[in-house]
This record gives sequence, C-alpha cells and structure tokens, in this order.
Amino acid sequence: MTFTPAGNVGFNIPTTVASEQPTSLNFLNSLEIEGLISTLSPVMPDVGRDLTPRYGTQSILGMFKYQFGATTRVVGNSYYSHFEEDFVEGAIAVDAESAGSVGAAVEYAVRTADILEIGQSAPYIGTGTIDVGTPYVGAVLIFPNGVEGLVTDVTLPAFTVYPLDGTEALPAVTNTDFVMIKATAVNEGSSPLATRNSRLILYQNVIQKHRSDYRITDVAGGELLWFKVPSGDGYGLQNRWTFKGIRDTKIRHWNAIERILLDGKTITNTALAAVAPTTTTTEGLIETISNAGNVSTYVQNAMTLEDLDDLIDSFIRFKAPQHFYTPCGYDWYKDMNTLFREGDGTDLWTATGAGRTLFADFSGKNRTIDLDINGFTRLGHTFAVTPLSIFSDPTTYGNVDKYKKLAIFVPIGQTVAFAPEDPSTKVTVPTLGLVTKTDIGGQGNLEYKDWVYGGMGNGSDGDAQMKYAAVSHIGLETFAINRFGLMTATAS
Repeated sequence: MTFTPAGNVGFNIPTTVASEQPTSLNFLNSLEIEGLISTLSPVMPDVGRDLTPRYGTQSILGMFKYQFGATTRVVGNSYYSHFEEDFVEGAIAVDAESAGSVGAAVEYAVRTADILEIGQSAPYIGTGTIDVGTPYVGAVLIFPNGVEGLVTDVTLPAFTVYPLDGTEALPAVTNTDFVMIKATAVNEGSSPLATRNSRLILYQNVIQKHRSDYRITDVAGGELLWFKVPSGDGYGLQNRWTFKGIRDTKIRHWNAIERILLDGKTITNTALAAVAPTTTTTEGLIETISNAGNVSTYVQNAMTLEDLDDLIDSFIRFKAPQHFYTPCGYDWYKDMNTLFREGDGTDLWTATGAGRTLFADFSGKNRTIDLDINGFTRLGHTFAVTPLSIFSDPTTYGNVDKYKKLAIFVPIGQTVAFAPEDPSTKVTVPTLGLVTKTDIGGQGNLEYKDWVYGGMGNGSDGDAQMKYAAVSHIGLETFAINRFGLMTATAS
C-alpha cells in the first residue's frame, strides 16, 4: 500500500488545489486521503472519553445475600440435604363419611395418603411391613364442628369413634377435613396405649454447574477505544475492549446465578439423558415455595382482601413468623395498591366507607400527593413490599408474564415461635442458604472460580487468543419452607 493523495496525476507529485470559494467543511472533507478507512476525515472528531452507563451497572450480584439474607456454606457433595421436624401433635386426615345417629358410633377412615408403610431396613434382613396411622385406641378426638368422641377400635384404614356426649351425633366429614387429637381417656388399671412418633421431613437439593467463557484474538485485544470502560478487579478505567468484555462476562455470570437461585428448575426430563447426561440443576426459591410452601392465587386486576387472608391463614396454620420482606412484580404491586385504595367491591374503602384507607392528601413543601402503598399489616402480620427490578427487566424475567404478577413472602429474621405470645417457644432457624462445593485442592470453594488461558493468556496452547473462563457450582438451600409464601395471578 502506498501514499495516494486524491486527484494526484503522478506518483509522489505535490498537488495544490485552488478554489475561488472559501474553504468550507464540505470542501475540506472532500480532500480525504484514499485508504483502507474510506470515511477517515482530517477533521479531528470530538468523542467523549467516558462510556455512558445508561442502565447503571446492570448487575444484580448480591440480591440473595443482601436482600434475602442468604448465607453461604461449602459442602463436599453435589447433593445436599437436611432434616426438619414436623408437628409433634398430629391431626387425622379423614376420607368423606356421613354423619352418625345421636349417641351412635361411626366408622371413619384415614385418608390413604396418610397411612405410612413402615418396613425393615439394614442391618436387618426382614422384609415385612406394617401400616401405621395417626388414630389410636383411647384417643379423645375433636371434630371440626366441635363434637368430641373417643376412639375404641383401630383397624387401618378404619377407626371407630363414639361421641362423648350421648345427646350428640358424630358429624359428617369430607376428604379435606382433619380431626384433632385432644387427649386420651383410659380405663382404670389401663394397658399401654399405642406408641406415637413424629415424622421427619427431608429436604434435598442439588448443586448446579454454571459456566461462562470469553475469547478475544491477539488483534482485537490490542485495539484502543476512543473511550474508557470500567474493567473491574481493581484495574480502574481502561481503553481496551478486552477489559469490558471480561467484565461483562462476569456480570452476566453472576446475574445468571441470582436468576438460578430465584427460580431454578430441577431437571426431570429423561430425554435429556442422551444429550446432557451429567447436567444438574438446582431448585430455586419460587419453585420450592410453589411445591411445598404457602401459596395463594388472585385474579389479575381484581385482587381481594380474601386473597391475602387465604395466605395469612396458611401462615398462621403453619407457624410462620409475622414479619415478611415481600419482593414482587410491578403488576402485583399495582393490584395491591388498587386494592387498598379502592377496595375489593365491598365498598370498604370508598369515599363514604367507614373503613376506607386515608391518605395524607398533601405532603412536603411541593404539596405532592403520595398514592403509593409500600407495606401493610393484616391480622398481626406485617409485609414490607418492594417491587423487584428483575421481575420487570425486559431482557430476563420481565419478559415472562408470570413474574410480573407474583409476590414472594420471605420471613424477616431467623426466629421461629410455636406460640408468638410465649417467648419460651422461640428458637433460631436459618432462612436461606447458598451452597457451593469445595475446590479440587480442598482449600477453597467453587462459588466463583475464574482463570485465563490460551496463547495470549498464560501460553497454555498455540492459539493467538486470550481465553477467559469462569465456573460456579451453586445451589439453594431453603429452611422451614412453611415460613415462606407465594402469591400468583390468574388471567382476569
């Protein structure tokens, strides 16, 4: 390639262009030097030296640790588990049965799913099993309508009950009813009653292996930019794309981890065995609550107080705490605000309703009206509501309809109380945990491990490239899911 001024009639012969017109910008630009970059102008451009971060850092790193209060623990197995204690007292799940006559016995039946088959296991070689259930002879029962009865015989799934009061009849029950065991009543010189044992609840999850990679060639890696970009890792601002490429890779990597923890799905499709035989995924928070927590649904654009009460009733039943951090999507946030501003069709909060919500019409020196409701207390339970940006981000969960309409109810703190009014029943229980693996040497962990390799990295191969890789072995561990809640919407 040679020097070739535009309009030159010979090689290396100076040429001066004359014009009767004053030199203008257009005229000056027409005298461009012909070359590889045909749009190059002799006029020096004015390019800002800073890259404008129009969306902020675009990182949600730390959401689970700092917003949800999760802690990290390191394990030596991809599968991890823990046991949780079930209720010490047990209610009897019954099948549907008709009411009895006054003073007469009724034979009820335990729901099939509530009959457990107990077998022998190692070190024993026996193969026999026995069926066990909640009712036992001598138990005093209270039915949902308040009638009490005495169990006189148990032959699972059947058990016979007589009313204690000869003027009462034992009630009809449905297959959604539970019968409570109040106490026992036995004969003089009684024989031993059946032994009662509480159940244990097993929680299991698996670590997900997440990886990110970035490669850049020797040529591209050395190119300079007009502007400087944040590099991360203490290198400050740099004017090479290499630094931004690696930084963006790290941001995407950590953002993906937060999305996994929030709503990871467990692989159950056996068809994947042929194409991804050693792939594992962890079950995230939303999926865990949906499967085993307290769940309530509402009609979009028509949320009612009953919808909230259904969830609170479940919290009360399963001994959840009374204070919740409530991250939500903006559609749920709008519906919640509408409910408390306008009511749910019962005129409770209309302008003439005695129970209406009162707003401070004007506040501050600018006399602004504040119509936002950022929390509420209902039936002794307090909810701090915060729209979660990931649920409205159009590049991730904000592009999925269900996330805009849901709210997660995460217990605040780690105190669990069987009877909130009695301080002696309070204990400390973890809430959420991030689980990761130990590394190969056993001295560190794989929550985040990155390295550089390649011919332009550490010289590990012959490629004229620098290669960056990052892996994370990460999983979610949820403790006492009975404390968590989820509210989702159905179409209006």
